[in-house]
Amino acid sequence: MERTAIYRDNVSGKMFSCEEGYTFSSPLLRKRSLLNTRPSSYLAAINNSVLTTDSPKLSPSSVSPCFTLPREIWLLILVNYGLSGKDLANLELSCKWFTECWEECSLIEEAARLIIKRYKRARFGELTNRLCAMSCKERLHILNKMEKGSCVLAAGSYQNIALVDNNSRVISWGAGIFGQLGNGVSGDQPALQNVQVPSNVVQVSAGCGHSGVVTETGEVFVCGDNRYGQLGLPNTGHGQHFLTPFKVGFSSSIHVLQIACGSSHTMFLSDMGKVYSVGQGDSGQLGLGPHIKATVVPTCLPLQYDEFNFTLIVTGIAHNVLITECGKAFTCGLGSVGQLGHGGTKNLSTPAQVTAFVRDRIIVNAAASVCHTILLDSKGDVFTCGKGEGTLGHGDTVIRTIPKRLEGLEGIPISSAAAGVCRSVFISRDGRGYWCGVGMGSNKNVVQTIPIEMAGLPEPLAAAAIGNSHIVLRTRSGRFMSMGNNGRHQTGHVTPNNSPVLEYTYINNQ
Repeated sequence: MERTAIYRDNVSGKMFSCEEGYTFSSPLLRKRSLLNTRPSSYLAAINNSVLTTDSPKLSPSSVSPCFTLPREIWLLILVNYGLSGKDLANLELSCKWFTECWEECSLIEEAARLIIKRYKRARFGELTNRLCAMSCKERLHILNKMEKGSCVLAAGSYQNIALVDNNSRVISWGAGIFGQLGNGVSGDQPALQNVQVPSNVVQVSAGCGHSGVVTETGEVFVCGDNRYGQLGLPNTGHGQHFLTPFKVGFSSSIHVLQIACGSSHTMFLSDMGKVYSVGQGDSGQLGLGPHIKATVVPTCLPLQYDEFNFTLIVTGIAHNVLITECGKAFTCGLGSVGQLGHGGTKNLSTPAQVTAFVRDRIIVNAAASVCHTILLDSKGDVFTCGKGEGTLGHGDTVIRTIPKRLEGLEGIPISSAAAGVCRSVFISRDGRGYWCGVGMGSNKNVVQTIPIEMAGLPEPLAAAAIGNSHIVLRTRSGRFMSMGNNGRHQTGHVTPNNSPVLEYTYINNQ
């Protein structure tokens, strides 16, 4: 049988073939590969390129792919890279991962299976039916946002927590006076320490003085400062510090997907799309209305949000951003400098939809800090609002109460962002890093009001996190780099008299 497949692009209507020796146009996939037809009929969408394939069915013995991509790599490609239909077809035809699953598997179907496998079994049917009813473009959008819950790096004020070794181990370093490092002792730690949590952790979060993780089975473990009840441990001593992670007592029917740690409050997202909050909320950050300003028991947001299924939660110090499955952004909490994006500076005690700029925008990601908020849409455009200390990236220091598109990154699709005190970091789909705001290290006297590319990075980036005065980067190879103030060992480096780290430097003891 000839090793050639015929494809038709539904957008252009053009026919084309994929033959031996095809070279991928995507820089990440520029390697020659022997192609093998795959037995499937599927629809796939990356950006606006919709592809239909009809290939003759082969026996497993006829399949001989020439390379294997790890799950994390191809999933990254699927949701973050604008592959053409031709590239997508060749990836599926050439990659061993897909040809081993040759029977009825497509890129979207396999992505869905892997992403939702940590959801409760009782919800598999509901999720499957919902995905099947959507267009392929909508499916990829939902899968993309669901996967965003798998945060592998987080920075608090002076501490960091991260997933390493294919998410089999959790590490932490930096300030630990409240026990927020989760290693059983209080005090600052320059070396990367193991956090004493169960295996199969899928997400981490860090706040001002506390940290939390979510496991694959939907359990939540927290440690650190509990002075405001923000750990959600009502029966274990309100106001106490916890040096090792304790399990939050959700009922067995609540399967948690995400945790987001603020300063005096914590938010949780369940697999049913519901949001819970706990702690103190003088500025409205609990989202429970004007009459509930504190709770030590995780409490579901009011019933008027039942019509929304949230897929992403992000916290600043005292405000929150909630993203729905249809790409709408809601905010609540502290709004003193416009960080809520509603056109004013009032606090909000219940989440309200950000509507001023997003009528035709699908929001897929967000970041928040003390005084500003970053929103990312499905096209890779960036919108910012809040206090203008250069962190908003608009070339000035003006406070903006309505999110404005960041023109300085026009033409550079951004896949993720990090917000910290007085600075922002943006990561493009091809792994380049950009920053704006108040400088640090060798640029500490600079206020950069327009994003510029991070110079001298040795490899592409996968994630970034920002504390009060430090930045941590994770590369796509899994290594960590850091820069900034090191007074609490938050950079992970041992320096004379805890002196600052002036340039991005690999953390060696990882």
